[in-house]
Amino acid sequence: MAQIRVAAAASLSVSLNQLKPAFETLYPQHTVEYIYQGSSGFLAGQINQQIIHPHVYMAASPYPMDTVQYGTPASPYPPRGLVAGSRFNYLGNRLVIIRNNYALPVSISSFSGVTYSSTAVHNVPVFIAQPDSPYYVPAGNYARYAFVEAGNWFSFVESYATMAGMFSVTQVLNTVASHPGPAIGVVYYSDAMSRVGDVHIIAEASPAINNLITYPVGIIAGHIPPEVAAAQAFTAYLQTQEGLQFFLNNHFTSRL
Repeated sequence: MAQIRVAAAASLSVSLNQLKPAFETLYPQHTVEYIYQGSSGFLAGQINQQIIHPHVYMAASPYPMDTVQYGTPASPYPPRGLVAGSRFNYLGNRLVIIRNNYALPVSISSFSGVTYSSTAVHNVPVFIAQPDSPYYVPAGNYARYAFVEAGNWFSFVESYATMAGMFSVTQVLNTVASHPGPAIGVVYYSDAMSRVGDVHIIAEASPAINNLITYPVGIIAGHIPPEVAAAQAFTAYLQTQEGLQFFLNNHFTSRL
């Protein structure tokens, strides 16, 4: 029996947990273990430093996958590399603004609507995954792109939004949902839909921003042949209609 370790973006956890028993029933010779430890960038750093040793890596942005495949000039750690031909773009998503169950004092229906008069004046916090984290948080970077496009990142959001310590989109989602008063945050559509009733979508990013959101998958190099074969069976299953459907059911889109 071969164990397949999969390091994955936190936003994929619901779908992957649902997929696990189906895959293990189809392939009883394999078991799957997931590693969810913060952002895609944090996982990439852990992989390159050989702190974690996954067979498969599923990121929420091409950039962290690039650092595993090719490395980065600033890093003292060599890239682990990917098995040749194993990388593919798998999923897409959408970026949205959510609020919790407290009504906002001023209506916000777009990214450009997040202003001083709609939030700061009324003490409504704005939560965003930290875009400048050394661990590279894709959701935070996509949020920055959306606010730059809207024209209010440099003029307001950058100085007002709460980003410190927000190293994953899941932290943003849970913080907004549990905040003891009106609050908004930027998360993926799939995450917002996982907490229906706790959060409400009030705005969506433009198609230009949403088209940037891509989840690549790759098999990490350096494992023995039986483990690579098991990882290949897992990634092949991801690309079947049965495997993909777990993600489509949770509001991702296909990039295959």
